[in-house]
This record gives sequence, C-alpha cells and structure tokens, in this order.
Amino acid sequence: MKKVLFLVSVVIFAILMAASVSASETQPWPGDADVYASDLTFSSNSSGLDFRDGKLYSVDNGEGSLYVMEVTREGSIKFADGFESGVSIGYKTRSYNCVPDAEGVSTDDNGFVYIAAERDNSGSDSLNMVLKVDPLKTPNNDNIIQADRDWDLTSAMPSVGSNKGIEAVEWVSFEDVNGKILDKNTGKVFDSSDYPDSDSNGVVFVGLEKNGHIYGFVLNSDGSSVLLCDIASGFDGIMALDYDEYENVLWAVTDDNFDNMAAKLTFNGTDTPDSVKYLAPDSLDTSDNNEGFAIADHTYTVEGRRPVFRLTDGPTKGALIIGTVFCDYEVHECLAFEWVIVKEPSCANGLKEKRCIECGNVIETEVIASLYGHNNNSQVAYATRINAEGRKELYCKICELVIDIDATNISLVFEDTPHNTWYGDAVGYIYTLGYMGSTSPDRFTFEPATNTSRAMFVTILGRYKNVNIENYTPTESGQVPFRDVENNKWYTPYVYWAQQTGVVMGYPDGNFGVNDNITREQIVSILFRVAKTPYTIDPDSINSFSDAADISGYAEEPFMWAVTNGIVSGTSKTTLSPKKNASRAEIAQLMVNAIDSGMLVK
Repeated sequence: MKKVLFLVSVVIFAILMAASVSASETQPWPGDADVYASDLTFSSNSSGLDFRDGKLYSVDNGEGSLYVMEVTREGSIKFADGFESGVSIGYKTRSYNCVPDAEGVSTDDNGFVYIAAERDNSGSDSLNMVLKVDPLKTPNNDNIIQADRDWDLTSAMPSVGSNKGIEAVEWVSFEDVNGKILDKNTGKVFDSSDYPDSDSNGVVFVGLEKNGHIYGFVLNSDGSSVLLCDIASGFDGIMALDYDEYENVLWAVTDDNFDNMAAKLTFNGTDTPDSVKYLAPDSLDTSDNNEGFAIADHTYTVEGRRPVFRLTDGPTKGALIIGTVFCDYEVHECLAFEWVIVKEPSCANGLKEKRCIECGNVIETEVIASLYGHNNNSQVAYATRINAEGRKELYCKICELVIDIDATNISLVFEDTPHNTWYGDAVGYIYTLGYMGSTSPDRFTFEPATNTSRAMFVTILGRYKNVNIENYTPTESGQVPFRDVENNKWYTPYVYWAQQTGVVMGYPDGNFGVNDNITREQIVSILFRVAKTPYTIDPDSINSFSDAADISGYAEEPFMWAVTNGIVSGTSKTTLSPKKNASRAEIAQLMVNAIDSGMLVK
C-alpha cells in the first residue's frame, strides 16, 4: 500500500513539474509569421496604439499629439479627418504650454481617450500622469485639445527616472474585472461598487518601463486615484498593454530590449494572473523599438485571423507594422442595422454609429454637427477659471472649450461689454451664478447702461437669497400684495417674498412700481433691510459727498451703512447720486460689493 501511494505521489509530482515547465516556456507567436508595413507616414516619435470601433489611435511622445486612423475590414487604413498631422493634447491641471510626453493610449466604450505620459516635455522630472481626452472636441486656435481631466499617479508608484515611467495604459471595463483581480485595499476580489466616485466605468492599467509591472487604478472624478493592484508582467520592462475583449486577456508587450516578446495574462481572482509568454512573429525585426501594440476586435476576423498592429518609435515611413493573431471567431453576416447616438451634439459635435442589431458591430460612424454656436444665450453657459499657469481663461461650461486666455473677465461673453471695464468682473460673477443673464434670448447682450426696473432688482435679490418661489406664489388674485402686480408673472413670487419679509414697502398709493426704474437710494435701502446684523455705521461716512443732502430721509441710514461697509463708493469722489436710476452694470457691481462685504448673506 505504501509503495502504491509512493508511486502515485511521484506521478503527481511529475505532472506538476511538467505543468510548471510548460507554463514557463515561451511559445511561438500565435499568428502568422509574416508582417508588413503600412505606407502611412508618422512623426519620428510614434509610441502607443489602441483599437476600438474601427478606429486605430496612436500618440506621439515628442509633440504630445494624438492621431486617429480609420480601419476597414478589407484592410485599408487612412487618417481620420483632422488627424492627418495629429492634434496636440494639453494637460487639464498644468500649464497651457506644457507638452505631455505621450507614451501610451487607450479608449473606453464611451469614446474617451486615455493618454499615459511619463513627464512634461517642456521640462520636468518624472511625472507619471494619465489624461482623459474627448477626441471629438474642436481643437482651439493652437490645434490643442485640452484634457477633460488628468490624474497624477507619480506618488502611487515606485520612484523612477524621467524616461523610465509609464509607457502603457489600458482601460478595462468594470464588467471585465469584477471578481477577477485582487483588490489590495479590501483584500478581496475587486468589486466596482466599492468605488462609486470612479470617473469612468472601468479600471485603468498602466505599465511601468522601469520594472515591467502593471498597476491598476480607479480614477475618480475629483482628480484623485486609488491603486488597486500591482501585477508582475513577467518582464523587466514593458512598453504596451492591450485588453482583448473577445478572449478576455490582457496583453503585455515589450520592445527591442526584450526582443519584442509578449505575455497574455488572464485574470483569475488572485494577484498573479495566469500567463503565457510568446515570441515575436518570425519576420518582425526584433531590433526595432516597437512601442505600440493593438489587436483589432474579433469582428475583423478573416479566415481565422485578426489584424495586429505595432508602432515603431523612430521611422516616419513604415512605422505602422501589421501582422495577425489566430482567432476562432466565425464572421457574422450583418444584415440589419440601427443608428445609435454615442454622444449628443451641443455646442460641440456629437457622434453616432451604425451598428448591427444582432452583434453590435459598428460599420459606420458619423459626426453630428453641433446644434448651436457659442453665441446662443439660451443654451451656452460660460465661466472663468484660473488655469495651471495662473492665467484667467474664459471657457464654455458645456464642452469646456477655452474661448480666451488672459480673459479680463467673463464680460467677454457679452458682445456689448468690452474688455477692461470697471464692472466686468462683477457682471461675470453675477452671470455665472445665474442672478443676471442676457437681455436677448438668442444672443449674448448685457446692456450694461440700461436702467433696471424695481421688479427686476427684487428678482435678482430673490435669486441670490434662493427664494423658494413655490412658497410665494399667490393662489388667488386677492393675495397679490400690490395693485400693479399681476399674478403668474416672472416677478410675482419675488415681489410677494419681498413684501412678506419686509424687504419692500411699496408706494403710498398701493402700487409697487413694477416697471419703474429703480434708483440708487432705493437699492441701498433694500440691501440694508436684508443686511446681516450686527453691523457698523459711521454717521460721518457720507459727509464728504456734496450731494448727501439729496438723500431721502428713509435712505440716510442705509447710505451711511453702505458707505461704511464699502458697498457704495460713489459715482465720483464727491457724489453719491442717490436719485440716479441704477444701470445694470451698477446693480451687478453693488450686488458683488454687498456680497464681498459679508453684509449680504444667503
């Protein structure tokens, strides 16, 4: 009996050893031995590749540029319109003039592009960042598309030299990794529900050239990131990653330092995926520095072979190398199709795809022209922000297109408000927050010199105070507080609120003066009634103004308060102009002054 057990043990050991040896052996390339070069011309610094929905994406690590190519199932390849010479990519959080050293590229199923950069080419040490880019954005006048977001991963990975950082990036959907990788944060298999703040519905893997390791991250919408795993690729250096959604494997590919070998990794719920290593195709020149690698999706299978693309860093002509990988997919004949909108058009172009109803194969894409321009007041919203270079820029809040750099203020939005006006920043602030808007439904006009009615000012103030208009909407005509205030008008609930809370009193004749121009002393008095208490008043604050005697009795204390607290400085050094009708520009500035003083609170 012992002898039998011994023999069984020997046999089991031999099987295990054989399996171990088999797993460690390098296999021939699982495709045809022959490769050929495309006749497309690239720059001399070509790097990463990715394939999705009939398009091949590549990046240039010298210029920080993105290229997009259209690939047919018949084998033709051409640059997509607008990408013949590449489009430069700009950081989101760094200087406008910074150039990312774009090494790797990937795409997600919503059409966004992820670019791996190991440094800033305009001058930086190691800076491992991932940039998220919308390739459908219209480049600015400098042919730059600014990233929608970017994430600095430098501190989450080993310290490396500026040319030994992340060379590869690959987005993999949550569906393909849930339960299949070990999450170092929980000690359990990955569960995407643990990461509700993820910016995209997937894990972003990056490959580090220095050690050949693959790091998986969840990238959050606020710019933070979470490191999930650290996977050894089996090589001491890595240049490309590509996830094959048909075979559900992650390819890790090397360059000439490791004879362009590749490993096919299958996630298995542990921190060590199953791995098979492969030699390069026989006819591939393994002395070439091939930095890009991408496999066409399974619907491109012809006679049991799928296209495989490699991109060589160095040459311009013949940099794109095309080979094959064997595939068991049987080509489905697409007969019925539907158009699916991938991205709705707005002030930026949209995109739609013609897909097979049965298999989802995309056979055609079409850009949907933008529905309106940036002069459409009813649709577009603008804002200003300080960019990474410390310069103020004006941008569209919908498509995030940068409209102007060194913008003095957001008044640039309005065609009738010139640069460098005293009220420009105030107009921008009030407009951005929605308290005042354009005076035209289809153009951006502010009419800064136009007088403002009493109804409009009370509405502006009510918007600032976040008045719930449902609580102040009269249900019967008898509830309307003033004789000239009609029910169901845009201003009605705000006037009702102001009357109910003692902000306005109206005229002795029972009217509110809905359409009367509001004067400066009326505005100051209304602001005074909603002021934060306690407050400071200097009785002598208005004595230096020559027209102080023109102030109505009810407005004397409000003017003292306003001058004391810096809300009013006068229409000149010596005049307050209390009876003057207030222009829209003055109202914007007075509102901002009151807010900044701390006297006007929500």
